[in-house]
Order: sequence, then structure tokens, then C-alpha cells
Amino acid sequence: MEFTWQHQGQPMAMKRFLTTHAISMRTIKAIKHGTGAFLVNNQVQTGVITIHDGDIAGIQLPDEAPDTAVVVSVFWLYLAPPEVRNTLDPAQVAEHLRPALIEALMQ
Repeated sequence: MEFTWQHQGQPMAMKRFLTTHAISMRTIKAIKHGTGAFLVNNQVQTGVITIHDGDIAGIQLPDEAPDTAVVVSVFWLYLAPPEVRNTLDPAQVAEHLRPALIEALMQ
């Protein structure tokens, strides 16, 4: 998966630019040490990267390994499904919410 942004403004380090676009340090490290890539103007970059006004900066996310925890969780749910107990009385819930609903409808 690839994401790109056009930089406007003063030159800045790629890492800082990405964190201002809500890319976590964990993701940045995964790109740096994995199979992902940092892009500037559609060219793969390595090392310390500075982006300038008008540059198109981007990232290619690394491939994700399958999550074995999900498989184990589903397996255990199959073997020992949880017992669901609903102790709420629908009539009491409706009566409790009635004043708020009436007030909302009156507005």
C-alpha cells in the first residue's frame, strides 16, 4: 500500500513530515527496517531524507506477516464458545431512555 502527500513550505526531515501526517514512529521504523520504502518524487530514498517545497513525499508500507494470535483466538472460541448472558430487561431499558428520547424529539 502506498501513500503520498505534496509538501509545501520550508525544507524538513522526512521523519518529521510523516509524523505531522499522523504516521507513527512504529510505522516509520517498520518501513526503515522492513520491506517498505520512503519515496520522494516517486523515487525510493534511503538514509537521511530532506524534502523541499513542491516535493511529493510518500511511503510504501511493508508487507504484513500473518497474525497467528487471531488464528489461535478463533480456534479457542470454536473449542470453548463463551456463554452469553443478557441480564437486561428491554422494557426497563426503554423506560430508562424514554425521557431523553422525548426531549430529543421535542427539539
